[in-house]
Amino acid sequence: MPKKAGILGGMGPEATAEFYRQLVQLSPADSDQDHLPVIMLSDPRVPDRTEYILGSGESFLPRLLELATALERFGADFIVMPCNTAHLFWQELVDAVEIPFLNIVEETVGEIEKAFRNEPARVGVLATEGTIKSSLYQTAITNHGLVPLIPSEKTQHRVHRVIKRIKAKHEKEASKKEIESAVQSLQSSGAEGVILGCTELGLVKDLEVTVPVFDSLKILVKATLREALAP
Repeated sequence: MPKKAGILGGMGPEATAEFYRQLVQLSPADSDQDHLPVIMLSDPRVPDRTEYILGSGESFLPRLLELATALERFGADFIVMPCNTAHLFWQELVDAVEIPFLNIVEETVGEIEKAFRNEPARVGVLATEGTIKSSLYQTAITNHGLVPLIPSEKTQHRVHRVIKRIKAKHEKEASKKEIESAVQSLQSSGAEGVILGCTELGLVKDLEVTVPVFDSLKILVKATLREALAP
């Protein structure tokens, strides 16, 4: 019987909805009863993650702790959180619950390490300013024997603006061009693969680029299925 996944979402709501949509789509199910049981708490009231990291907002940890412990109390067997920046407090959340809590950053970088077969590849990161400043991906990439690359300051500001536009449900075609440009910029700097290290970036489909792109949202979906279906 599949384990019950607890989805700690709302950061942002559309990315959480896309995460669940992909989870349903990729589940090996032939009927309603074959799909995974999930408990989803989507709370967009969680304080802004980047504002806190940049020193201008309140901590988002207390609300995440409330949501994680609620998921455990409601019967989740493990927890996933489709927001990269919120993983700043992943260890604190792990310590607060007794059930497993998957890590989107580690899952994504682990997938890249396998893709490059342990070669010291250079990996670019596109993410919020909070994720970049906190070095979540840079640290994980280095720990896995890979070389991290981040955008120039100018490109990073553009990427962050794109993410905010996507959150505001603005037209995605313009965002697609901006993301493609950022990927190409990292490729020009030597990136052999690029991480979409914000789940909002995974909402923009069919990027036309010539370097492998690793979508953290989709990778977390696959990790969720693996965990739920494991004996």
